[in-house]
Amino acid sequence: MPADEELDERLGRLRDMTEGLRARGGFADAVMQAVAAQPSGWIETAWRASLRMVPVAALCAMAALIWAVQSESAVDEELAIAHGIVEMDW
Repeated sequence: MPADEELDERLGRLRDMTEGLRARGGFADAVMQAVAAQPSGWIETAWRASLRMVPVAALCAMAALIWAVQSESAVDEELAIAHGIVEMDW
């Protein structure tokens, strides 16, 4: 398969070009300190998540309320028209 061979060649070149790259000293310690500095309780996690979700939920609720009011007025108009029409069978 030529595609697999081409991919293998490209991956081999990438490996050769990046072989000398390493994380600088203390990188893992810095990452672990940053992770440890983050709040770890469920309340803190919920608070951080709510900072993004509450505005989105408020917009969705406002859109739903506007849609409901418009739908109710349309239904009221249709009921008023239908209520005035009476068919009588003799």
